[in-house]
Amino acid sequence: LWNLWDSLEDPAGQTRRVVHALTMVGADAGLFATALVSGDARESDVHRNLAITSMAVGAAGTILMWVWKD
Repeated sequence: LWNLWDSLEDPAGQTRRVVHALTMVGADAGLFATALVSGDARESDVHRNLAITSMAVGAAGTILMWVWKD
C-alpha cells in the first residue's frame, strides 16, 4: 500500500495499480482469515477453501500486472 500511496500522483496506469493493490490486500486478508480458522482445520473444509481462494486472488493480482499493460 505504501507504493500505491506514493504513486497516486502519477495518472499513468493508476487503475491497474489500484486494482492490483486491492487484490493483494484481499489476498492478505484471506490468508489472515485462514490463520484465524486453523483451529478447526480437521473438522471443516473452510480452512482449505480460504487458503486456496486467497492464493488464487493473489495469483490473479500478479497475473493482472503481467498481462494488463498500459
